[in-house]
Amino acid sequence: MTVIVQGSNSTVDVTEENASVVIVDQAGNEIVITANDAPIVAIGASSSVELDFFGNGPQGVPGPGIIPSGTTGQVLAKTSNANYDTQWKTLNISDMADVNVANKTDGSVLVYDGNSQQFVANSSFTSLSLTDGGNY
Repeated sequence: MTVIVQGSNSTVDVTEENASVVIVDQAGNEIVITANDAPIVAIGASSSVELDFFGNGPQGVPGPGIIPSGTTGQVLAKTSNANYDTQWKTLNISDMADVNVANKTDGSVLVYDGNSQQFVANSSFTSLSLTDGGNY
C-alpha cells in the first residue's frame, strides 16, 4: 500500500480487504497514521519511518498440492483416477499413444488418421506451394 499526503491539514482514508481502516492525517509538519482507531505512528518533519502493514501470516496446515522433487523437464502426471495420486514423470515418445512416428522421413508432415485414431506421417504431402511461386 502506498499513501501520499501533500499539503497541510489533509486526511486520507484507506479501507483494506480485511475491513480495517487506515487513516493518514497531516496537520502542519506532522503525519499521524491510525488503524482501527489506534494510533500507529506519528512522523515529524525530520523523521522517517518504514512500515510493513501486511507481513506473512502463519504457516497453514499441509494439504494436497504439488508433490516435492521432480527434475527439469519432468511433468506431473496422474497415476490413477484417485484424487491427488500423482508422480513426476519424464515423458517418452511412447507415452503419446495417438502419435505414430515409426515410419517418418526427414521433412514429413503429420496428419490425423481417423481410422487408426493417430497422427501419422503423410507421404503424399511433400511441399507447400506459394502464391508467388516457389515451394517450402
